[in-house]
Amino acid sequence: MNPFVLATLIVAVVALIGMITATVRNARKLKGYEEVAADANALTKKLGGELFRDGDDLVMSGNYQNLPTIIRLSHAENTPGVSIEVKVPARFSFSLTPRQAPVIPEGVGVNVPNLSTNFVGRTNSALEANQLVGSPSVRKAFAAICISQKTFLEIAPGRLLISELLIPQNLLDRIAMELQAASSISTVLEKFPGADERKLVLVKHDRTSWAFRAALAAGIIVTIAGLAQNAVNASNKPTPVAAKEIASSIARNDAILITKIQDWRPADETDFDPAFKSWVQSYGVKPTNALDFSADTSRNRDDRVYFLVNDKGQKRVVAIVDHRVALDSIFDNAAGVTIVPMDSISKVEWPMSRAPFKEVPGDGLLIVRDMNDKDGATLLFFGDHGHLSGQPQNYQHLDIQQ
Repeated sequence: MNPFVLATLIVAVVALIGMITATVRNARKLKGYEEVAADANALTKKLGGELFRDGDDLVMSGNYQNLPTIIRLSHAENTPGVSIEVKVPARFSFSLTPRQAPVIPEGVGVNVPNLSTNFVGRTNSALEANQLVGSPSVRKAFAAICISQKTFLEIAPGRLLISELLIPQNLLDRIAMELQAASSISTVLEKFPGADERKLVLVKHDRTSWAFRAALAAGIIVTIAGLAQNAVNASNKPTPVAAKEIASSIARNDAILITKIQDWRPADETDFDPAFKSWVQSYGVKPTNALDFSADTSRNRDDRVYFLVNDKGQKRVVAIVDHRVALDSIFDNAAGVTIVPMDSISKVEWPMSRAPFKEVPGDGLLIVRDMNDKDGATLLFFGDHGHLSGQPQNYQHLDIQQ
């Protein structure tokens, strides 16, 4: 058979196999979400991103108007049907919560015109929150998002989160409107002092089609076949060393949530304070850069915290709770992190016996800043609407866990 005809047949067959494989893979991704499959594919295209499964959840990751965005659909109980996380240059916290919600976040009250009847506004910075609400475009965006008592809005440093308890029937139109509203809010936040310190890193995905990959692979196969003798001769030459991949303990689904992840690496043993290592080892615990814990009382331990380091020697603590970034803090100095189990929280001694909670919310995350100071650590707890923190009287008396 003519070599060119053979090459053409190989390209066609392999390309066909690639397209069939891609179709099957996409169908598997959408299993259980067939009723919104068209909308999910359209949203993925709008983000110029990627559609994938995270457990039973369907996730779309990409960028909307240069804002890194993650859309998550879920059928799980006690989990929002839709959650949209958009990276924005915010430096403060703000939330709008339905008045009928069982839990209202702590903070200073904020009045949002036309929404105060059905929603409660809370913030940790009244000055910045009032400046935000004072913008007509932001008030319009809030009104577009908060159209039902099943919608929650939260702004935290670096991100904006919209949660809906149920997946709406008009999914594409609803999310498209929410994304546009989020973009309008981000535009106003960019004008706030210090906003330029939070550079947003676009999410990048391989956009190459399966058909193109298959055709390229087939072409390579034909080329190799035509140059077989040269390949044999070249085999005696030293093979170039492939670029070394950096090993990472960061799960892929978590990595896409962490901004500027390329500038950080998981801490190794030398990055922990020697005194911290000795202290945790006295409990039979090994210092590690990734810790699983349970942010609530379910004891599932399906939440995770990462201890990262950059080239400047700075430390970064990132907590992923319920598939979202619940904490992202950078320290010039930090000895290490560990987990205080929920069963030991009741034994913690707080200044003036004032705990930062009424009931133990779950495991606690202990961030140790200074091993030489008995007050040199912070104990944090996470909930649906943010995190609580307190400073134990003497953290070195706490019980910790692996």
